[in-house]
Amino acid sequence: MQSFHSYMSEWLYGKKGYYNSSERVGRDGDFYTSVSSSGFFGGSIAKCILERLEKNTLHLPLKIIEIGGDRGHLIADVAEFLGIISEGVLEASEWISIERFELLANIQRQNFSKRTRMGLQTFPNIEDVAIDGNTSVFVFCNELFDAFACELIHSNAMAFVSDHRIVWGEISEDIAKMCKEYKIAEGEVAPGLKGFVMQMLRVLETAKKWEFLSFDYGGWEARNEINLRIYQNHRIVNFAQIEQDMQAFYQKSDI
Repeated sequence: MQSFHSYMSEWLYGKKGYYNSSERVGRDGDFYTSVSSSGFFGGSIAKCILERLEKNTLHLPLKIIEIGGDRGHLIADVAEFLGIISEGVLEASEWISIERFELLANIQRQNFSKRTRMGLQTFPNIEDVAIDGNTSVFVFCNELFDAFACELIHSNAMAFVSDHRIVWGEISEDIAKMCKEYKIAEGEVAPGLKGFVMQMLRVLETAKKWEFLSFDYGGWEARNEINLRIYQNHRIVNFAQIEQDMQAFYQKSDI
């Protein structure tokens, strides 16, 4: 028996995990985001960067970093639009992608080079990026936080998984502490989220100036309901349906 967090991590990031693939996200995959609809999403980010430079909240030289960029289309859109609406910014910028899967990192580098004729650096971890006190950094990500594996809490119990079936058991001490801190009585708890944020802050605070921009959905307060869902073939599957036959969805769909 394993915790749901461990099970979900293998589901998404294991050797045969859902995200360890280049074919599952997009119009022809299970779901797509604004990136697949129009390059103007990247254009709006480019405009944001240029406004920050004009207001001196960022300055050149600039490292532009995307986290979790799938096939690299969004960061390429940003670069293309910056080339159109600015002068000298491209030449004074480094383009970087944080991507844990080498398959996707290769695709990102190829797509970025093909579209912009520039190089894209890829690293598995933001701590691998060299940042000094003379550099500004702009980090952005699209729907990153819902990709964190989580624990499930329900009726003062925590979910475990045995043979692809949920078994409710005692809440561990560390998860109980997080539930209390964030006022979560029921729903999802992402154990790795706080560590990720603290790690990113340690890196970014070495820069002269930095900004972080994320596009996601949700709210500041806990919903106190299980909101776990699956996306498969542009169809949403709710938690009650997932629980009936998790093995059928395991590593074959986004959760």
